Amino acid sequence: IKYKKLGLLIIDEEHRFGVRHKDKLRKMKSNVDTLYMSATPIPRTMYMALSKLKELSLIRTSPKARLPIRTVIVPWDKDVIKDAIAREVDRGGQVFFVHNRVQTIDSIVTELRKLLPNVTFGVGHGQLPERQLEAVTLDFAHHKFDVLVATTIIESGIDIPNANTIIVNRSDMFGLAQLYQIRGRVGRSNRRAYAYLIIPPKMQEDARRRLETLIEYESLGSGYQIAMRDMELRGAGSLLGTKQSGVINSIGFNYYNRLLSKAIENIQAEKPKAEWIEDEPQKLERIRIESDHYFPESYISSEKERLEIYRKMLAFTSKEQYEALEQELKDRFGSVPEQANTAIQYYKLRMLTSKAGLESLKMKKGNVILEFENKKLPARSKMMQLVERFKYPVKFDTIKNFKMSFEIFKDKDDIRFQLLEKSLEIVEYYLSIS
Repeated sequence: IKYKKLGLLIIDEEHRFGVRHKDKLRKMKSNVDTLYMSATPIPRTMYMALSKLKELSLIRTSPKARLPIRTVIVPWDKDVIKDAIAREVDRGGQVFFVHNRVQTIDSIVTELRKLLPNVTFGVGHGQLPERQLEAVTLDFAHHKFDVLVATTIIESGIDIPNANTIIVNRSDMFGLAQLYQIRGRVGRSNRRAYAYLIIPPKMQEDARRRLETLIEYESLGSGYQIAMRDMELRGAGSLLGTKQSGVINSIGFNYYNRLLSKAIENIQAEKPKAEWIEDEPQKLERIRIESDHYFPESYISSEKERLEIYRKMLAFTSKEQYEALEQELKDRFGSVPEQANTAIQYYKLRMLTSKAGLESLKMKKGNVILEFENKKLPARSKMMQLVERFKYPVKFDTIKNFKMSFEIFKDKDDIRFQLLEKSLEIVEYYLSIS
């Protein structure tokens, strides 16, 4: 196809195209304005938008009277499947059942027919003749049968408002964006829709995290958050190559991000060859406590998961985030043991110490020692308020930096956690009077 005057190129369902495909389309005319559209952009496209290499616009307004899709994760249970299908059929609706293996799809249909003899079924997959597949799809759209058992061929391009329950078998085998697209086949009317994600008894860690993300983001228009999470799980891909996911392992992902951001700034300032001097590393607050502050392996077995939680806590800026994390840990791993709780309190103290502008905070032999830089001394009124508020014996030290030492406990054993709690109280109060 040759265009006489091509001015705009629109690529819908952008996530279904490879890099080479998109580049080939763009070569039809140089410098053509291009609009990429997707509910869940691939990590590479997402990162290019966040890096200002592409402009990003979000459509947040959902169609009128739409309701969020209720998402449920369940093991294979015939009773649950039977109830889900029967409930939808009883209210006059239809059901998608996704089974992504053509070799065994007929046996699944046979099993479902035994479970629900009064329900009508149809089968659709990519190996059917084109006309037969079209006939099955049209029959389902016209409500000639109740349940369509299909592969991921239904992932996009199908809009059947009367189908408001979807069951996805072996959902752990699907990608995050793909599951989001599949779930979007239902809930296209003003009726409440339901998505049942069937999982095996044992799952890989990455699969579990993908499914947890779908549960977390089930509100309308959450494709952007899903795509961000997908980029976090899979990496941002190669901007100069064709890989659409993965990370730059040779120099480290964070350093690569800084290099890219600086290069973009230089180009925008019309100084593409400007020298980049690495910023001075931020000064880390010195906090010393007399107890271990890490998550024990017996509580969280996955090293990757533990590192992810540490990374989260380093980015926290409020107490509410730590409270939400504690609740999340209870839900996922059970009651929080003392050592893990110490880790949470340590990182919370680290955040508060940073906000308070302290040079360091140390706990030693029942004492809490606050150290201030000589250039950032607190007002005398604040020091007096601290002393009056806590009623502990206080010592002052002006050698090198100004220090306030609170004697919290004297001649007591095993008071490490209580000392950590008292340190939090002192720093929080100091912040409240600042």
